[in-house]
Amino acid sequence: MATTLPQGTLTDGMSLLVLTAMAEAEDSLGHLSLGRIPPLNEHLKNSIGDDVFKLCGDSEWQPRCIVMTKQLFIISHPGSTQVSDQIPLFEIKSCARLAGQAQIEGYSIAFVIDTVDEGYNGGRQYVFAVENEEQLQSWTQAIKKQAAICFKQHRNLSIFEESQERARKILRTKTWQSTFSILIVGNFVVNICQTSAAPFSNQTYGQQNVVLFHTFDWAFTLLFSVELAMNLFGNWITPFFESNWNLFDFAIVTVSIVCVGYPSGPTWILLLRTLRLFRIIRLFRKLRVLRTIITAILASLPIVFNAFVLLWLVAMIYAVVGQNLFSFRSPKYFGQFDMALYSVCNRSEISQCDATAISVVGDSCVD
Repeated sequence: MATTLPQGTLTDGMSLLVLTAMAEAEDSLGHLSLGRIPPLNEHLKNSIGDDVFKLCGDSEWQPRCIVMTKQLFIISHPGSTQVSDQIPLFEIKSCARLAGQAQIEGYSIAFVIDTVDEGYNGGRQYVFAVENEEQLQSWTQAIKKQAAICFKQHRNLSIFEESQERARKILRTKTWQSTFSILIVGNFVVNICQTSAAPFSNQTYGQQNVVLFHTFDWAFTLLFSVELAMNLFGNWITPFFESNWNLFDFAIVTVSIVCVGYPSGPTWILLLRTLRLFRIIRLFRKLRVLRTIITAILASLPIVFNAFVLLWLVAMIYAVVGQNLFSFRSPKYFGQFDMALYSVCNRSEISQCDATAISVVGDSCVD
């Protein structure tokens, strides 16, 4: 790229040094795989004929030309054939309209491109302003579409891996999460009703209930088994077993399958059937509000434990004092340390301890 300087501003020697330094800088920039803009037949989209501005710094907008090929998003200065910057499309993390900050010097229609931290651009953020909403939608949709294609090509996923990714996306959807949250609550209610109806299983209407509850067991077990299979397939295999929630879910579903296979069996089957009630705990994982409550409770446990230890120490101090003062007069309650501690802590003995203390104190005063 040619470089010109105003005449008469520098001496000949200084001009030569400056021109040499600028030429070396341009050569070094070209060496960083910038090169020239690809020919038009390789462009998927470009800003030729449109006004595009790039946000430089906090508030300075500068005109730029942008070009998108099959693999690169290219940035250049207007009228130049040299690439000033480029973004590998497979390293684009997101592309969306920029809200709020875009109201800088009148440029209200802008989009932002976020890049991955460990990529060629090191997590940089690029902001571009365009003329109208139509251009904004056109650029953002084209970039997202081609970036997704390049991402798949770069990862070179097999059919199995693509299927796993689809399964993980389904598991993360709000519809899936809400549906199985409702099923968990419904299964919990059915288990309670089944337990309540157990004493009447020998009666006529009780036998009908047994068939009904057994049908519910089959339905819930089938649905939760499908969910578990999806989760196991999407996170095959080490990532699945690294999650404690997945292990818990695996155990509960296994217990449910065993119980469905043996509707009436020995006592250990009844115990396993009881364990299915713990499936309701999975709501703590699915519902953010419950997770917040559980997190707060867990965070308060150390403080509660310290308070418990303090109260226990106070009770032991009172037990020692009580043993020293009243062991000879009331050996039943204060004869030994463990008996004294039990008398101090046991609420059912309070009235008797009060009567004993009053009698002891009364005797002491008489003496």
